[in-house]
Amino acid sequence: MRVKRFIANNVQEAMQQVKQEMGSNAVILHTRVLKPSGIFGFFKKEQVEVTAALETPILKNEAPKSFAQPQTDIIEVKNQINHVQQLMFEMKSELELGHSPVTYPKNIQKLYQRMIEAQVEQKIAKRLVKKILDKSTV
Repeated sequence: MRVKRFIANNVQEAMQQVKQEMGSNAVILHTRVLKPSGIFGFFKKEQVEVTAALETPILKNEAPKSFAQPQTDIIEVKNQINHVQQLMFEMKSELELGHSPVTYPKNIQKLYQRMIEAQVEQKIAKRLVKKILDKSTV
């Protein structure tokens, strides 16, 4: 997109300048009156400032810069994000009660496994194992 300011004595002159330089497809973004400043500006005329823009077309062979990445990079990033999400989910579930069944001593792992096989909820089994471990370390 090309943006340019035009200053003229009145709006009609400014619009003529816009059409001459940018064509009839130009869009007017902003118009304002410029008042002369200072003591010497007292006798000067007000002027008009027009800000116009013209969208530059994208060539058919030219891809936008933001979409120039190869598709394989995007797929790889998605896979990495999915992997990190899976790891975070596993860590969250292991840290909910402070212990992971893998880190239990062998006899406690067997007890935990028996509780899971007996359809004791995983959270309850972890709590029981945690209490046993806390009592045994005291």
